[in-house]
Amino acid sequence: MLKYVPLICVVAGLLAALASAAWVMSRKVSNGRISEAAGLVQDGVSVFFKRMIIPLLIVTVAFSAVITFVVNWKAAVLYAAGCVLAFLAVYYGMRITVKGNIRTAVSSAVSGPIAAFKIAYKSGAVVGLLICVLSLLGLGAVLVLFKLKSVTQIVACFGLGASTVAIFARIGGGIYNRASAYAAEKVTGDYPDIGQESINNPVYVSHKVGQEIGDVCGMSAEMLETYVGSLVAAVMLAAVAVNSSGVTSTFTLGTAALFPLIIAGMGLIVSIVSMMFVRYSPKGEQTGPLVTASIIASVLISGASFYFSNELLQSYIYGVAISLGIICGLVVGPLSRINHETLPTILVGAAVLGSYYCVGTYGIALAAIGMLSIVTMRVSYQAFGPITYNANFIAEFSNLSEDVLEKTSLLNKIGRSTAPIGKSFSICAAAMTAISLLISYAAVNEIDSISLLDPVILVSMLIGAMLPFSYSALVGKAVESVSNGIFKEARAQLRERKELVEGTAEPDYKACSKVAADHSIRAITITSMLAILVPVIIGMLLGVQALGALIAGMVAAGALNAMTNRDISGTSINTFVKTVIFVSLVFSAVFINYGGVLL
Repeated sequence: MLKYVPLICVVAGLLAALASAAWVMSRKVSNGRISEAAGLVQDGVSVFFKRMIIPLLIVTVAFSAVITFVVNWKAAVLYAAGCVLAFLAVYYGMRITVKGNIRTAVSSAVSGPIAAFKIAYKSGAVVGLLICVLSLLGLGAVLVLFKLKSVTQIVACFGLGASTVAIFARIGGGIYNRASAYAAEKVTGDYPDIGQESINNPVYVSHKVGQEIGDVCGMSAEMLETYVGSLVAAVMLAAVAVNSSGVTSTFTLGTAALFPLIIAGMGLIVSIVSMMFVRYSPKGEQTGPLVTASIIASVLISGASFYFSNELLQSYIYGVAISLGIICGLVVGPLSRINHETLPTILVGAAVLGSYYCVGTYGIALAAIGMLSIVTMRVSYQAFGPITYNANFIAEFSNLSEDVLEKTSLLNKIGRSTAPIGKSFSICAAAMTAISLLISYAAVNEIDSISLLDPVILVSMLIGAMLPFSYSALVGKAVESVSNGIFKEARAQLRERKELVEGTAEPDYKACSKVAADHSIRAITITSMLAILVPVIIGMLLGVQALGALIAGMVAAGALNAMTNRDISGTSINTFVKTVIFVSLVFSAVFINYGGVLL
């Protein structure tokens, strides 16, 4: 009966998501200029998704065929399911936030900041709920439908499916966002009378669309990949835990694999309850209510982890590992405000070591589960930021009164205060998940240790440490190339239509949005190929141990790069790192049988 608990939680989470979305959609929407502004953002987002769907579909079909041939049909089904569910979570989460933008702006004008805050927060909550619901739906169904022994061998394919969508949404969306910002700056450089936020800047709207795509679509795709990755690692390490545990005969592969999914399901329920405690702060300082709600959720999920730890695994020690991750998730946001790199790194390291000494490598994956157990809440107030940004844009574009602009600006201020906390959390959670996936890779390939004195291992680790920097350079060049394409379109409009410079007419905003979408999707080709080809080449030529060393170097360098570099090339590094690990996991059998041809 307990194996159905994750799916029961999925039903509850889906009902909560539908109810929140229905409530947001029931709010009144004004016509005229407000609808026009919202329509421009919605059209820009739609163009990006239309440009993304064809190449994403081609990659999904091609990879499914390869996995069927190399692994088996079950693995291909899990990969395709991961792609589909991840895309649905990102797409429908994006749709509700776009709808939430205009309703937040209208509510600020009609009902005031309290009602507007509620709309923006509930819109963000839908994004968080969809991430957890659809991830748990896929992995929960896997445990119900497939034999557990085969699941632990192929479940990484589900994670690779989530990574495939994240590559397009996170990296493509981030490039779109940053390139649009740079293009808007370039217009200002050539035409000083046209400001970056000026309504007669042709890139003005695509910049706002970029914030929506990069900060909502990209963020939710990356968090989904991280969430799925932590669950996949825990399921894969369950077998290791069983083999190394002498607790009782009731500690089986079934209970060890089910435990993290139940905790994730409980986290979903607890988040739904705790989000009810989030209230608008009249002073505009929203971190207090968010911290309070997070603490309530953390206490509840920690209690649930101890109960199920004893019920399923006959020991409370596994609840300790979960709790260490929970504490890490609570503290890492405030610590990152003091120091971006040192303190968060030490905290993540302490959680990893503490959980390992509790229950071994299985504990590391459980700590990641604990950290991500209330990811619904984390995502909800991380998505709150871009929703309020664009609500403020809609108010400005629509020439609403100064009183309304003051209210939307206050919400925007709140969003800017909550977003950095969520970003720090997502970076550290991704780092812990990457560590647990690295341990999973070692377990799958029966690697007990790697000698750093072996020249092949040392060189492989150096290559791994280099990869995040190579990736950052590629993304930087892509941003520059895309921004040049957008600027070229904007400059052509300004040259051909003198009235735009004079401010007596409006530019063709949609043209710039289309150029941004086209160029951004094309730009991710090289970066995605890097994530796929590098592990395959190293695995085939140097073998599984060398690939493990490469992953270790990449995880360490990638985590620190992401913590120090908050631009797109830094914040999306974790997506790149996890994709490399998932590719390595999926094709491990090939590397074992045919790899190491140079050794």
